[in-house]
This record gives sequence, structure tokens and C-alpha cells, in this order.
Amino acid sequence: MNDIMETGFDKIHLFEKMVLKKVFSSTRLKQSTIFGSPDIEPRSFDGHLSTNNLFSSTNYEYTGDGLFVHFTTLSALSLIIKNGFLRMSEFNCLSDKTELLFASEIFGVDFIRHINNLEEERSNMFCLSACKSTADTMNNQYMWDNYASHGRGCAIEYKFSQMDIFNMFLGEIQYGKRKLGSLMKIKTLAETFQNEFNFTVSKLPLFLLKVLAFHKDIKFKQENEVRLMFHRDGSIGNNSPHISEYRDFYTDNSVRNFIKLHLLGSNPHLPHPQLDEETVLRLSPQIEISRIIIGPNNHDLLETIHQLSILRKQNNLNFEIWNRNTKGDLKKIN
Repeated sequence: MNDIMETGFDKIHLFEKMVLKKVFSSTRLKQSTIFGSPDIEPRSFDGHLSTNNLFSSTNYEYTGDGLFVHFTTLSALSLIIKNGFLRMSEFNCLSDKTELLFASEIFGVDFIRHINNLEEERSNMFCLSACKSTADTMNNQYMWDNYASHGRGCAIEYKFSQMDIFNMFLGEIQYGKRKLGSLMKIKTLAETFQNEFNFTVSKLPLFLLKVLAFHKDIKFKQENEVRLMFHRDGSIGNNSPHISEYRDFYTDNSVRNFIKLHLLGSNPHLPHPQLDEETVLRLSPQIEISRIIIGPNNHDLLETIHQLSILRKQNNLNFEIWNRNTKGDLKKIN
């Protein structure tokens, strides 16, 4: 029995070397489970990919300067500042219901049958969508129109603090079928490995959900999205709520899970009464707002600036206030 199991784990390590690392060179398996019986050599295994350096040296890797932009309405901005956090939403809240399915098409029609409850899998995955803070982003009319009330809203520029210690990871979204090369290569390598060693990953698409979550249809390309993601692996000890997770109503009147990303400098509402503030902020990412850019179609600029100044002072924040005019020029107000 021990020899049989040892052979199984040897094949897992071989799969990691001959398949996974051929595409994601820095990745590793965080957990592995062998399927088989004591007297029969196992033919498959399951497990979870570690998020640590998963996208290093790949097209998915984010290599920017760490500044991001979130387009929103002024009313939503007010709630964010008063509540003291941005929130990560579970995948069931995303407007694009084809998320996870778009890239999975390369695995064939059996993918859905491989996932007993897609909605349940979505509820274990959380993301915060952002854009890189660049001149192109600030002049992206699509984002101002669709997410900032046609330029009447604002853009929040921010950065994350202490991101290296959390079980979350950043990646750049890959748009369109031409960007499916990495997944297609893993599929081909996995099939070759199975033919040679009679050993494979059980439910390969489900195994690769972390990667599938970074692919979207080409029609969303204008968003140029960078995604912060957290994934509950669903295994024993790894499916418990995140330390800053909470439940609330979603816009469709359903109750969903969210994760708070506290604003640096604010007074957080602690999700766990038994934990002190210092512990929560040490174990959960924080958002540091650098500036608020008021949109070009704001109808009452002076009053908007006044209200933002009040919000900044009342909530112990230190962001700058800027304005983007109709010509696309940015100007610092105060």
C-alpha cells in the first residue's frame, strides 16, 4: 500500500514539473488528494494551486507602479468613505455571468458537468476590479460613461498596503480567444501526461479556476482590468470565511458575501468582536486613497469640492482632490 501511494505522489510531483511549471514556472500545488484504493495504483488526483507567485513571469503578472483607479458615482464614493472600506464581491455578484465559462470552452462541453454547483463555486471566489492609473485610463471615455455616471461621478486613485502577506493575488485580465494560449497549453500537456503515465487531474477545469477567473470576452477589453482575487479552496480548514468577510444585500435583493478592504486611516467596523483593530488591519489588505478625480461633466464643481473636503476631514483621510475637464486635462484643486 505504501509503495502504491508513494508512486501516486511521485506522479503528482511529476505532473507539477512536466505540466504546470511548463506554463506557470513559479507555481506549486498547495494541497493534493489522491483518488484510488489501497491495492490499486491511483490514476488521478485533485488539489489546489498556491496563489503565491502564481502569475510570476507570465502574461497575467501585474508589473505596474501599484496605483489603481476605481470609477464610481459620487454617492457611492460618499458611502465608501463613511463606511471606511471598499469591498470585494463574490463572483455571483459580477454583471458578466459568463465569467469562468468563457475560458473554459477549450475544455469542451463537459466543463459544466464537472462542476456540480457553479453558483456555489462562484460564492467561494471574491474579486475587486480595478484599472491601472495611467493617462490612458483617465481619458477612457468608456469607463467614465459606464461606471462614473457619464463623467458626472469620479475616479478613486488608490494603492494597496502590505499586499505581500495576504492570501490574495493580483493579475491582469486576458481578453479574447487569442489570450487562451496558456490554458490550451496546460490542456495539451495534461492530455499528453495522461496518455504516457495513465494519471491525470480530476476535473482539470475546476482545478484551474484561479486561472479561468482572469479571462474575459474581447468585448470587455476597454476596461483594461487588473483584478485582486481571493479564493476559498473548499477544502477542510480552507473554506472558512475571510477575516473581513461579511454578508449584505446585493443590488438584486439577494444576500451575498463580501470582503471588506479597509481604508487606511479610517476606523474600521470590526467583523469579529473577539479580534482587536490592530490584528484585523494586520491580516487584511488596506486601501490608501491618494486622490479623488472629479469627472468632467460635474454640474456643481465648487459644492462637490466642498463636500469632499468635509468627508476627508471627518473621516481622517488624506487624499488630494483633482478635477478632469472636458478636454481631458487634470488639475489639482487641493
